Amino acid sequence: MDELLGRFKKTLREIHGELIPEADLDKMAKDLIVSKPDKSQFEKSIHLEYFNNTITDESIDELTKDIESYGVLFTKKDKSKEAYNSISDIFTSIVLILGSEVTGNLLLGALGNGLWEIIVDWVRVTRENIKNKKLTKITGGTKIEQIEMNLYVCFKIDELTRIDFIFKNNEDNTNLREHLQDALKLVEKESKEEEIQLLSSRKKFRYDHGKKEWVHIAQL
Repeated sequence: MDELLGRFKKTLREIHGELIPEADLDKMAKDLIVSKPDKSQFEKSIHLEYFNNTITDESIDELTKDIESYGVLFTKKDKSKEAYNSISDIFTSIVLILGSEVTGNLLLGALGNGLWEIIVDWVRVTRENIKNKKLTKITGGTKIEQIEMNLYVCFKIDELTRIDFIFKNNEDNTNLREHLQDALKLVEKESKEEEIQLLSSRKKFRYDHGKKEWVHIAQL
């Protein structure tokens, strides 16, 4: 706890300089760590939805340890035995959801670069692992389809607002870090108070390699 508090204070001092008194800085850091009673556990967590034949227990255990070392709750759900009839590919994809409190701390820089680097590295490795893999989907009780397994990274802005970024199965992984950094910048832009009212509960973006930018493809 003391180590995490010290890391938060160091990062906040780097952001705000000497303008903030030490006592106020200490309170700001503690407010970032201590759970607020009106926030659900989900908003303070990073949640993973996956299929057990694509991600090993060892890699999930390592991810859990890395994330929780930053004082962030990690939860997971294995979707392997669930049946989906929805046409939305998010139900047949691996999904990483960052709760609104985690998103806010990343935008503020309160967790430093460490947690972000863990997320970037995990996305890179996971995309390599699922490349060219397909999921068997049974619809109507008899019809069998082979569906590409994609990856979603989702940022919650508040309890009702979420921005989803889809990484298609067969896309090039070369500039992944830059794409994720651009996604985080877009989340920051979308979360501005004057713009947030324009959002529905969810927006979906896909990277356009021709335009070299994230393109809004769906209002969910």
